[in-house]
Amino acid sequence: MIYRLHRAFIKALMLLLAISGGLINLCSAEETRDFTLQDIQQHDALLAEVNALTPGDKLKWYRQQIENNSGPTEFYWLNRAFALELLKQGDLQSIKPICSQSKPLDQDFLYRHGCLEASEPSYSDYQIEMQSIIFEAQNSEQNSIAARLFRNLAWRQSQEGDFGAAFTSYETALEIVPSDDSDLVNSLLFDSASNYIAHGDDAYVERGVKLLNRVRKNYEELLAVAETDDDRKHLTLQIQFAYFNIGVAHILHLYQYDKALDAFKKVNNANNALSANSLTYSALAAANLSRIDEAQGFLQRAKKERDGDPVFDQYLSCYRHLAEYFWNKNVSFEPCFNLYDNTSVEVKIDIYKRLSDVQNKEVQIFALEQLKALFVNVLEPKLRSRASAAASNLELKRLQRESELKSLVLEKEQQLNIAKNARFTAQRNFFIALFFILLFFLLLVYFQFRQKRQLAEQYHQMSFRDSLTQLGNRRLLEHNVQRELATVSRNIQQGKTSALGIFIFDIDHFKQINDTYGHNVGDEVLQQLSRRIHSTIRETDLLVRWGGEEFVCLAQVEDKSQTLDIANRILKVVNSVDFMVGDGLELPVSCTIGIVQYPFVDTDNQESWTRLISLADSALYYGKSLGRDCWVMIENVAVSSYQEVEELLTKPLAETINKGIVTVTSSKPDLNKEELN
Repeated sequence: MIYRLHRAFIKALMLLLAISGGLINLCSAEETRDFTLQDIQQHDALLAEVNALTPGDKLKWYRQQIENNSGPTEFYWLNRAFALELLKQGDLQSIKPICSQSKPLDQDFLYRHGCLEASEPSYSDYQIEMQSIIFEAQNSEQNSIAARLFRNLAWRQSQEGDFGAAFTSYETALEIVPSDDSDLVNSLLFDSASNYIAHGDDAYVERGVKLLNRVRKNYEELLAVAETDDDRKHLTLQIQFAYFNIGVAHILHLYQYDKALDAFKKVNNANNALSANSLTYSALAAANLSRIDEAQGFLQRAKKERDGDPVFDQYLSCYRHLAEYFWNKNVSFEPCFNLYDNTSVEVKIDIYKRLSDVQNKEVQIFALEQLKALFVNVLEPKLRSRASAAASNLELKRLQRESELKSLVLEKEQQLNIAKNARFTAQRNFFIALFFILLFFLLLVYFQFRQKRQLAEQYHQMSFRDSLTQLGNRRLLEHNVQRELATVSRNIQQGKTSALGIFIFDIDHFKQINDTYGHNVGDEVLQQLSRRIHSTIRETDLLVRWGGEEFVCLAQVEDKSQTLDIANRILKVVNSVDFMVGDGLELPVSCTIGIVQYPFVDTDNQESWTRLISLADSALYYGKSLGRDCWVMIENVAVSSYQEVEELLTKPLAETINKGIVTVTSSKPDLNKEELN
C-alpha cells in the first residue's frame, strides 16, 4: 500500500514538474530577446531627424517605419519611441496595443512607465507600480531616469489631491537628480515651485518663489553662453515664465503687490500670450497699491492684447474689471459671472474672494455662493479623495487573494465529492496533483505579497533618509519636529527649565570646493562633515540634511549655555582637523551656524517651527556677513506675538537689531557690542 502511494506521489510530482517546466519553457521562449537596452539605444541617433518634424508628422513617420522595419531590434526601438511620443501627445489609447505587441524590457524604465500610464490603473495600483519601477531604476544607478519617474509620480499625486506625497516625491527627485543634467534639474525645480505655490501654505509659497528665482538664475547663466538663436529664444521664454510665476505667487497667494509688480514688469514687454496675462495682473497690482495712473496705463495696454485661450481671456477680462473698480465704482462685473468651468481652482478662489469685498450686495452674494459651490463640488471631494488615497490597498489585496484561494479550494472539494464514486486510485492521484498546484499558487501569492511589502518598506525608508549622507532628510524633521516642541512645552508647564535649540548650518565656500575639486570631492566633504557632527552631538539630538550643503539640528537643552556649548562643539569638530578627501587631498573646511531657541515668544501658543527655521537661517546669513566660521544666535527682546515674528522675517536682521527688537550673540570675539545691541 505504501509502495503504491509512493508511486502515485512520484507520478503526480513528475506530472506537475513536466507541466510547470513546459509552461516555463514556453514563457521563456516568448520573452527571450536577443538584444539588450544598449543595443536599442544605438538607434537613438534617428531622433534628431524625427524631432525636426511636427507632432502629426512624427506619428506618420513612426507608423511608416514600423510597417517597413527590418529586424527585431529596430522593431522594438520604433515601437518604444512611438509609444513615448504618443504619451507626450496624451494619446494613451493608442499606446495599449503597442505595449501588447512589443513588451518593454525590464531595464527599459521609461517605456515601462509609458505602458503603465496607458493601462490607466487606479491611483493605489499606480503608486505601487511606479515605486517598483523607480526602485529598480535606482538600483541600476539610473538616477536621472528615477528622478524623471519621481516627477511623473508627483504629478499624479498632485492631481489626486495627495499634495503632501507630491511634495515628498519632488523633493526626493531633486535629491537624486544628477547635478550635470541641467535641463532636468531646472524642470524639477520649476515643477516643484509651481506645486508649492498652487497647493502649499505661505511657507511653501515662499519656498516656491525661492526655487523659481534659483531656476531663473540658472537659465540666465545658460543664456549668457547660448550659441544658437533657438536656444536663446527658448531660454528667454523660460526666464519670462519664471518671472511670471513669481508674480502670480505674490499677487494670488501672498498679496505682496509691490513684489508682484516688480516681477510682472520683467514680462510686460514680451509681446506674447504671457505679456497679455502679466499686463492685466500688473494693472491689478498697481491698483491695489493705489497707483491709479500706472494701473490705468497697464490696463490700456492689456485691453489690446489677448492670450488666445478663451478660458484665460475670460478670467483676465474679469481681473481687468476688478482693477478698474478701484477708480470706477460703477464698473460691471459681467465677465466675472461667466467664468469657464475649467478655469483653475486657484484663479476661481482668488476672483470670488475679491468679488466678496466689492461694496455691492448682489456681487457679494454671488461670490459667496460660488465659493460655497467650489468647496462642495471641488475642494471637499478632493479632501475625501486625499484621505482615501492615504490608505494602503495591500492588505485588501491580500485578503481578496486569500478569499479567491479559499473559494478555489471549496470548489475543488465539491468536485471531489461529486466524483466520490470514481476509482480510488484516480481520485488519489488527482488530489495529490491538486495539492501541489495549490501549494504553487499559495507560494506565488506569498512571494508577490512579500516583495510588494518589502518595496513599500524600502520606499518608506528612502523617503526619510538622505542617500548621500545617510542622515535623516527634511521629511524626517517635519515628521518629528512637533514632538520636540511638545516636549519642551510640557516640561515648561511642569515647572522645569527647558528649551529647544534649533541650529541651521552650512559649509563655507562649498560652491568653490565643488567648482575647484569636483562634485565627488564635494560629496566626500558632505559625508565627512555628517559623520563628524553626528559623533559630537547626543543620541537624543535630531540631525538632518536640510538640502544641498545645509543641515539642521534640534537639541533639547535646559538653558542658553547648553545651546552655545553644542554650537561650539560643532564648530570645533568641523574646523579642528582638515578633511582628507580624494587621493590624499587635505582641505580646511569650516561652517557657519545660525541658532534660535524655542520658545522664542513668551506665549502659551506654540510658534510655527518653519518661522523658527527662517529666523535661524537669518542668523546663519548674518554670520556669513561677519566673516563665516562662527555661530550667531538670535534672542528675543521686544517680540510678543506671532504677527510680530512674521513682520520680523520680512525685515533685514541688522535693522531689527539696531531697533532693539532682537539681539544676537556670536562666537566672533571682535564683534562690535554696540552693533548687537
